[in-house]
Amino acid sequence: MRSIEDGSIILEESIVLNSGEFTGLTSKNAISKIAEALEKNSKGKLQTVYRLRDWLVSRQRYWGVPIPMIHCGTCGTVPVPEKDLPVRLPEDITDISQIKHGKVLEQYESFYKVKCPKCQGDAVRETDTLDTFVDSSWYFLRFLDSKNSNQIYNPYLILRWMPVDVYIGGMEHAILHLLYARFIHKFLFLHGFIPEHQEPFKQLITQGLVKGKTFKLKSNGKYTSSEEASLLPKQDYIISFEKMSKSKGNGVNPIEIAENYGSDALRLTLLFQAPSEKDISWEESSIKNMYAFIEKIWKLFDETQNMSISQEALSLRQLLQNHEGNWEIISFLEKFGKIVQDLEQSLYRKERNLHVCVARLMECFNLLKEYSSKKESLGSIYFACLRTYLIYLFPFAPNIASELWNNKSTRVPIAMTDINIWGNNEQELHHQSFPQFSPVLELIRTLKGSIYIIFINGKSRGTLNFSMQEEMDEALMINKVTAEKSYQRFIKGKTMKRLVRSPPEAVSYTHLTLPTIYSV
Repeated sequence: MRSIEDGSIILEESIVLNSGEFTGLTSKNAISKIAEALEKNSKGKLQTVYRLRDWLVSRQRYWGVPIPMIHCGTCGTVPVPEKDLPVRLPEDITDISQIKHGKVLEQYESFYKVKCPKCQGDAVRETDTLDTFVDSSWYFLRFLDSKNSNQIYNPYLILRWMPVDVYIGGMEHAILHLLYARFIHKFLFLHGFIPEHQEPFKQLITQGLVKGKTFKLKSNGKYTSSEEASLLPKQDYIISFEKMSKSKGNGVNPIEIAENYGSDALRLTLLFQAPSEKDISWEESSIKNMYAFIEKIWKLFDETQNMSISQEALSLRQLLQNHEGNWEIISFLEKFGKIVQDLEQSLYRKERNLHVCVARLMECFNLLKEYSSKKESLGSIYFACLRTYLIYLFPFAPNIASELWNNKSTRVPIAMTDINIWGNNEQELHHQSFPQFSPVLELIRTLKGSIYIIFINGKSRGTLNFSMQEEMDEALMINKVTAEKSYQRFIKGKTMKRLVRSPPEAVSYTHLTLPTIYSV
């Protein structure tokens, strides 16, 4: 579409004008309506166009799967018999530098000189190898049954495990490998080799680039290194963030970064800086901040080393009921549960908001740090939450999480009924499932009840907490209000007529002093 003002092309969603019966529709709705009108009048229809072009699959190199074809002067091109598959590459290479040169396999007569399977005459084996994308375009199927020597895979395993939940790749994968993989999968589906699933992947996430800091000289437009730029006046060069490459001198060695700061800090930094589909501008200051965060986690656990923990098996329900009046414990546990629930929901959302997950890890740590001065009064609940935090930290920072999990000083005996909440001390961290905090929050809800705003004759008179049991019985709620001293002067000598509830915010009482019926 074009703007009626300057004729420029409009790419974003907008309103269609001067288009007859389609005027006033959004551009998205207009497209579908116009397509329907064209199809109704037999003048066109919607069609999906796959831009799959010719794919050159052969490569003149050693590191690839041999193409199983034989060239015979008499019979032409003949496939290698099935009994002779797979064709294996020669392994007697003495000079490893040879594999860097083109047409390596043509140098090995023992490999390419063969007999024709049809006429038994002299023939030559194909010396090109397959593009690696050919293998990776179906390896997700073979992985499910990699040791099967009788067939490509067991169809029942494909039925059980396919399709792949998430396909993650950069732009090159999205426009090349993804199309090839779908093409091969659809071919296998059409020929009956794949049951039920026509598409191999449920969801595509195209990840952004990690861009490096680039220094370009104003005088000639050439790139220079950061070391050389530091020797020049700042007005002599331009700083920008561009795709990393050797020619620009803006690459970052991840091994060096991991050696200096640890792989946990590197992983957390990359995940936290932006949503997965956005580009990241890499600066070392970011990983320094994340390294400091990891140090804080370590220090918090280190401070609990010499704390005495009750060795009585923790039963959350019993513990909370024993501390029903201790709102500090209940408040802490409720805050912790809500944060980790939000973390898990962010992880499983379609968008895979991993940067939000890291933010929730930080928020949860701040909560644990805030209550660390009260850990003695919170008792086993605090230490159970401390160790549960490691289960959530593990996918993002596995090294420090595993190290701290194996430190027995923070272990709390867990009742068998509560293993799903806190995790199992007897299992390694990588075998733990995410805790199930919904029952915990429901239990807290039972103990806490809800806070209601009390309206009497249409006027707000204060607030009152009702337990879940009281909420289920209208008579109990009325009795609680009438027994509260602060409300007695408003209802003294009057009879309650009815109760109107709008939980969890308001309770309205109307009584028989006026003919008018009042409500919230």
